Amino acid sequence: MLGWFKPIGRPSAFEERAPHERGFAAHFERTIVPRLHRLELLRRVVLVVFWIILAIGLPLAGVVAVLAVTEDMRFLKGAIIVLLGAIGLALVPVAFFVGREERLLLPALCDHFGDLTVWIKPRATAAVVAPFRALGLLPPLDQRRLAWRRPTEKVTIDDVFNGSHGDVGLWMAELEDSQKQAGREATLFRGTLIAFGLPGSGHADEAWRVHAPDAREPGRLEVDAGGATPALATPAVLEALGALGRVFAPASFVGSFDDNVLRLALALKGRSRPFDVGNPFRPVYRCEPAVRATLAQLAAVRAVMAALADAVRAA
Repeated sequence: MLGWFKPIGRPSAFEERAPHERGFAAHFERTIVPRLHRLELLRRVVLVVFWIILAIGLPLAGVVAVLAVTEDMRFLKGAIIVLLGAIGLALVPVAFFVGREERLLLPALCDHFGDLTVWIKPRATAAVVAPFRALGLLPPLDQRRLAWRRPTEKVTIDDVFNGSHGDVGLWMAELEDSQKQAGREATLFRGTLIAFGLPGSGHADEAWRVHAPDAREPGRLEVDAGGATPALATPAVLEALGALGRVFAPASFVGSFDDNVLRLALALKGRSRPFDVGNPFRPVYRCEPAVRATLAQLAAVRAVMAALADAVRAA
């Protein structure tokens, strides 16, 4: 506990190891290090407040419990109220800390690429997943008992990335799609949805699907164009999609190109970006693996955008 009051040092310098990390060390030092310092200070304040509340509330609940045993059992209800109140009040600063790491770091990572933006925890409706479901990329809604009750679909988004690179637009969201019906809620999809929008309308009639037949090899893809030869499914595009699959390592990888948009659905296997959800008991300076994983994913997405842009120009 005394370690909380030690001076806050600086995180280790970021070591550039991969080609997509080139130039990030300076950005890390200039932009991310100050944010991590402020976040670590906030974490320590949260911990101090958390333990102060428990240090006051728990003994007080114990005193009331002793009175219940020695004087009047009616004090037992008061002891329970004090105990639950102390725990609930102590969790308030912890709840305030939840998600701070992601909110601070993801925008800074997008700044490194220069053409990406991110929204954290935006509101969403079922309309955002409708185009993916219409193409069969997501499990269908449960149609049972629709005669007397309409199922309720809920979409919860963790974060949304938008951007444009080489005239190819990007929409990418990590989300959960669930359906509540007859008193129960079933998760239909949890993972990452990606949409690459191509410029113009020259390929509006082109349609093909792509998938990884073996979940253990998400980078090995197969294309189905119904016997046709898709102009945009070039070796470079497929190679970029395969690299994206290896970086995200999803439980399943399916995609469809239709109406000038390439849509991908990557079902989640574990955490796609291993940021803590807001654990104040762990120093924030240990976030380097999450930073590297996110950089690799964003770089893989931009590589697909670049390959699609080249395919459009060559077609």
